[in-house]
Amino acid sequence: MVDPSALWKHLNSQKSNFRRGTFGLVSCVAQNAPSLLHKEKGGQEVSQVKQSNLSKLLMNTLSSERDPANFTAMFEMLLLYIISFQKYHGRVAAAWEVSDSSSSVFHCPGMDAATFVKTLSKVLRRACYGSSSLEWTPTMLPIVATLQSIEHQLHILSSLWNGRTAAVNTPDSMAIVAASTECAMYLLIKRNQKHHADDDGDDDVDDDFDIATDICQIFLDCFAYYLTSNLGGTASASAEKTLRLTLIRDLQKLNSLSPERNSCIFFRVCEWFWSEGIGSVFDSLDGDSLHKLSVILDGMSKSTDSAGDGKTSVGDIQNSLSLLFWKLLKQENGSFPSNNTLKLLLSIMRFCSVDLLFDSVPSKELFCTRNLIPWIFNEKMMSIGSLETLFRLLFLTLQEIKADETVTSIWESCLQGDPFKEVTLNTLNVALRVLTTEFEALISIVSCSAFNGFASKVAQYSEDLHHNHARYHDVKDVPIDGGLKFLQLSTGLGSASNQPLVSQETISMWIQNVLISNFEYGIYKERHILLEVLLSFARSHLNSLGQEATLNLLLCAWREGGPSWESNYIQDILALNDSLNHDFLTSCSRILTSELKGDYAILETVGVDLYSFLWADRAFRALELFHHFSDSATSPITYVGLGNTEIWISAMSSPLDCDALYLSLLYLLEKYADSVDRKSFITGAGSNIIIYILMTLACTEGQKTRRCSNLLHILGGDLIHENAEIFIFELIDFLSISLDVQTVSKAILRRACIVLDWLVGITLPKFVPARNLAVLEDNLNQNDIQEGDEVWYVTNGENVSSERKRARVLKVHTDDFPNLYFSIKLHSDDSQNDSEAGVKQTIATRLKRNQQQPINSDSAASTLRDSLLARIETALVSKIVKPFVKASSDEVKRVAAEVLNVVVSYCGLQGNGGVETTRFEAFQAFSKIEQGLRAALSERDSKSISNNLDCFTIALGYGLSTSISRHNCHILQYNGDWLIKELQQIMFDSEGIVAIDTNRSTSLVLSLIRWLTITAPVSLTTDNASFFWELMESIIPSTIKVHDRVPFYSILVPLIIEAILVLSNRMHGLQQDNNTPNIPSERISTSKLFKMFVEWDHSVISCHPVGEYFVDDDLVQEHDSSSSWLLLFQRFLVEQITYNLDVVSHGARTQIDGLLKCLSVPEKQWYAFQILYSSARKGGALYSDDNLELSETTNNFLRKCMEDMEEEEALEMEEDVFSTAKWLPHSLMSCMESWEGQSVVGTNAEDSTQEHILIERLLQWIICLEYLDSAGKVDMRYRSHITSYIDKTNAIKEVFKIAMSFATFSKQDQYSLFDCISISNEKMSFSLSQLSTLVIFRSIESIPTLCKVWWNDYCRRSLSSQVSKFVESMVAPEILKRELERIDQSSDLGELSVSGSCVSREVVATYIQDECKLSVLIRVPPSFPLRNAEVDCQRTLGISEKRWRFWSLQIMRMLNSQDGSILDALLLWKQNVDKEFDGVEPCPVCYSVLCVKTHAMPNLECKTCHNRFHSGCLYKWFHSSGKNQCVLCQQPWSGIKIS
Repeated sequence: MVDPSALWKHLNSQKSNFRRGTFGLVSCVAQNAPSLLHKEKGGQEVSQVKQSNLSKLLMNTLSSERDPANFTAMFEMLLLYIISFQKYHGRVAAAWEVSDSSSSVFHCPGMDAATFVKTLSKVLRRACYGSSSLEWTPTMLPIVATLQSIEHQLHILSSLWNGRTAAVNTPDSMAIVAASTECAMYLLIKRNQKHHADDDGDDDVDDDFDIATDICQIFLDCFAYYLTSNLGGTASASAEKTLRLTLIRDLQKLNSLSPERNSCIFFRVCEWFWSEGIGSVFDSLDGDSLHKLSVILDGMSKSTDSAGDGKTSVGDIQNSLSLLFWKLLKQENGSFPSNNTLKLLLSIMRFCSVDLLFDSVPSKELFCTRNLIPWIFNEKMMSIGSLETLFRLLFLTLQEIKADETVTSIWESCLQGDPFKEVTLNTLNVALRVLTTEFEALISIVSCSAFNGFASKVAQYSEDLHHNHARYHDVKDVPIDGGLKFLQLSTGLGSASNQPLVSQETISMWIQNVLISNFEYGIYKERHILLEVLLSFARSHLNSLGQEATLNLLLCAWREGGPSWESNYIQDILALNDSLNHDFLTSCSRILTSELKGDYAILETVGVDLYSFLWADRAFRALELFHHFSDSATSPITYVGLGNTEIWISAMSSPLDCDALYLSLLYLLEKYADSVDRKSFITGAGSNIIIYILMTLACTEGQKTRRCSNLLHILGGDLIHENAEIFIFELIDFLSISLDVQTVSKAILRRACIVLDWLVGITLPKFVPARNLAVLEDNLNQNDIQEGDEVWYVTNGENVSSERKRARVLKVHTDDFPNLYFSIKLHSDDSQNDSEAGVKQTIATRLKRNQQQPINSDSAASTLRDSLLARIETALVSKIVKPFVKASSDEVKRVAAEVLNVVVSYCGLQGNGGVETTRFEAFQAFSKIEQGLRAALSERDSKSISNNLDCFTIALGYGLSTSISRHNCHILQYNGDWLIKELQQIMFDSEGIVAIDTNRSTSLVLSLIRWLTITAPVSLTTDNASFFWELMESIIPSTIKVHDRVPFYSILVPLIIEAILVLSNRMHGLQQDNNTPNIPSERISTSKLFKMFVEWDHSVISCHPVGEYFVDDDLVQEHDSSSSWLLLFQRFLVEQITYNLDVVSHGARTQIDGLLKCLSVPEKQWYAFQILYSSARKGGALYSDDNLELSETTNNFLRKCMEDMEEEEALEMEEDVFSTAKWLPHSLMSCMESWEGQSVVGTNAEDSTQEHILIERLLQWIICLEYLDSAGKVDMRYRSHITSYIDKTNAIKEVFKIAMSFATFSKQDQYSLFDCISISNEKMSFSLSQLSTLVIFRSIESIPTLCKVWWNDYCRRSLSSQVSKFVESMVAPEILKRELERIDQSSDLGELSVSGSCVSREVVATYIQDECKLSVLIRVPPSFPLRNAEVDCQRTLGISEKRWRFWSLQIMRMLNSQDGSILDALLLWKQNVDKEFDGVEPCPVCYSVLCVKTHAMPNLECKTCHNRFHSGCLYKWFHSSGKNQCVLCQQPWSGIKIS
């Protein structure tokens, strides 16, 4: 027996854990051994007193407990204690029975119910003092159920509900509300025995109604609490879910309460509950509460479905929900409902059924047409979730409309949207997704003709967009994603049933739309959605489309590539149908082969580059499937059509076809990542195909073997190198047979010669005669290598015979002296343009003089007799040269001459002599060519001369189809004296006038130029130099026909430049040995060349870029050949400006205006500037007094300036302009005069099309400054005149506006400033920023006074300090340095001794005259010329202070106001001093004897005071003072001019 006195101590312990342990002990006893609580020792019943003490003790504990951690254990103890009465006494009510009489029938005493309820209610109202509700609330319903009085139970329920407000957090509050809901539900639906039989008293009924109402209200409050409270947060999620599930369960129980349970008190208030009660809750719904209610209803619907019993009583929740449904509809009338509202409407419809909400078909139809469809297509509808809800409402309603016509009509109204808008398609995509996944029963009704039509519009529009985007690349807002998804759903893709919604006829029409469209040639990477859908449909419905339609779709996807091809549809379809697989691969091969034959219309429309690039893409796609599916023995190259020799042969006659085949092959080879795979591909059809490929790749113009080299590179080199011998002899046989039958075209023969020469060249090095020791010496001495040298770089340092690449030495590094190393840049032909990858550092042993390792005819005699070289030499001579050198056909003879060039240049004819030897036959062949030329010259037929001279020139080394050799003349022992004499007689008459009109015989011109180029190095001498130049002058056309411009500049001009270079180099060599006279024709030839440059139309393009899509950067691209001559022209300018500046300067003067116009053309800008700049630096007046005539613009400018001037000032202005016009180009003067009114400062320099306008003006200014400096060197007065003129034009303001906008004022090397205009700049373009910086530098250097005025008066304050720092760091030190150098080199100082220092920035000049010694000290400030120089004239005995002051002012004025240099100022001071010592008085205005500007003596004398003035100084005094009085005597001026 448990003694209460023993428990009392622990239950009242101050330690909460003791109390908690005691609670557990009592619970354990009550559950497992209740008899210990109800019996004494010995089996006697527990006395009433003792038992009541235990009950009271537990109730006291309930009222006194405050520890939140103990309430769960305490409630469990109380519950188990109460239940122990059931176990021991057989009824739980005994726990609440208390007996006061010991004599009465024994009744086990329990707890006082009223006291217990009061105590427990107090605890519950305080939420158990913060105890976790999640732990103790599960005990509330069992405790409430044990109470016998409904009033007590209601009291406990009310206290529990009110306790929610005292909970410490939201989860605890929700747990209390959930417990309240459970308890209220229990009280409402439990059977009430009291009223079950016959208790019909009105008072009891009223009491029950009130009690039931109170309980219902608490339930409704719990419901409202869930709906209206913000229960967010992850911590509350579990508690919220528990409350939600509790409400769903209890509402479902109330809603499905059986009528047989009429004994429960809920039946007293059910009508009120489902109408007013639940209605009041619904009235407070808003926002998130709508969503929570829809979740509750969805849960109830699932519960009803799972139970399989949806029976409800009349007046249940459906009626309230129906009212709520219509209330919501009414609220949203005219506006778009929220997503929560829509979800609630859907939940109500599902719970109540459509028929309950709508009493007729018209009402259902109106709901669809007036509410749902307008909402669906509302412009504000953006949420996918809302759309899904709306379509569920629509389809639920349509399911209940039994009339199919009505359903179809409503559905068709959904198809009235714009099928070309993304929003429409996205909306219908939601509809179809909901339909196919949730309402499959409606699919048959939805699949109507209207839907077929709508889907067809979408398909057609997507197809049009695909082609438009492929064509123009600028179509925006393309509904790709929406259209793709719609078409997929329309064909049943993605639905559970896989059933198409469109008809088979519609799908067939889509296929036709895809197939009949012309293939768009373009790089189109977007998805072809209709094709992709059809392919996906074909895969899932393999036999439904038919094999032909499926094959055509596969071919369409193959041709286009992109996402449609990259998907797995094609592979899956082919893997499932062997017949289709075979037909597909066969069709691909046929199409690829036919496209290789070329469609000129397509090639000219889209360009050969893009055509070939796309062909290679298709070919590689086909090859991937061919390797995967086919077991055919056909080689890959044959499969794609490239193994067909007829295609290669036929293409040789068409340059466009050659381009297409070349690009197709290389683009396809680039698809292979491995060189082994590339070699395997190219050799698949046999080795002979490579010969035809190489011949097709050879170019008859330009860089003939560039494409062959590209093929060699992409194949890795080994394939052709290893088989070169085989290819050479096959080509020899091919040429021998072709020349014999003479049925092969000229183009094929020339290509064969090109390839033959190339193959021999990669097999054998060029032969170098022993006499050319400088060439034979291949190695370079490290000390002889200079920056700018052109050398050949050995790519493999371990093998001196490996490939060599042309390079330029950028820098010589001496930091490891005496060992030197070098920075070189590989030429752009061999590496990436302007990339760091082309710059390398290397040592001298890797740098060579020659492109290939030379062979010495003496030291390598045994090598020359090598078996391979001998066999090649013998085969070439015996099979081609000897049989055909005297053929009747000019083309056959030309081929023989080309092959003879190969023999001579590579083999050297060093074998044994004698009759019938190879050497003998070669010399005999050359003799026959020479005889043919003699015969043609005697006939005087220009065509015959041209053909025979071509053969002769080719044999001498100027190959047209073979490479040029500079040593053939020596090997063949050529002596051209006879030919020079013959040409002199033919080309010129007895008076030296040109006898043949070369303008009418272009072929003869070309022949003569080639002959000049190849023979001048050995034939030109001081005796015949005039003839060579006169011939050069005569064959350069004076005018260019418009229709001949493209071939003229792509063919003739490069030859002319090359010839002039050869002649000039030869002349330069002769001049070093002899004093050769200047030849007028040399200058005229250069002038004509400059004229060609000026007249070149840069907008004419002869061909499009070839190789634009090469991935490998080492593959050389081909560009417009009409401008390729500029690279050679650049080389011409570099050499001529370096070694022959007189000729360049003469040519520039003859084309001065045209060259200035070229500065406005970006393509010509760099070249024109270099010519003008070098000519300006060369110096010399452009015009003499005899031919000086001002332009109309300059005349107008002069008249405008002289309008308000005094006569003397006007005369001075006129003198300034005419003096300037002798030195500056007149067109440049006209430009400068218009700058002030045509500002370009607002030009957007970020726009590349406008940047050249700014650059043009800066370049014009730099040229102007160079002419100014050149004029100043001749006579300082010219500097003054030109500076005054520039000042009047205000040009410096406009120039500085541009320069200051883009200049960089950071400190840099002075020489780096000039890099941007250096002729050695490989970029051959100008940087606006660098050019602007240079302009500021040169302006301050050349016209310091004007710059100082600008800086003081016009420079913005934000830039003033930057300009000053720039002058201090860059300009001033350089100016002083140059001045001291000029002083050291001057020969005009005489008695003047000058010394200076760049460190102290002081210059001291000492003048000695008789016994008088004068000294002057000039201090140059750091920011000179922005700050004035200071002059200190040290006084000497016998010289007055006034005179010293005059001299100081004179020097300062010269330096600070007249743009004079220090040397100029000192020389002028010396002259003035000389004059003063001679007795001449200085001008009182300028304090100088000689006028600074004109160097004239004072020539105006005042009649009053007899002082003399310079006329210019006096008129400036009148103008500035506003008075017409003498400067000294202040009398009205009346003077005379002294001569």
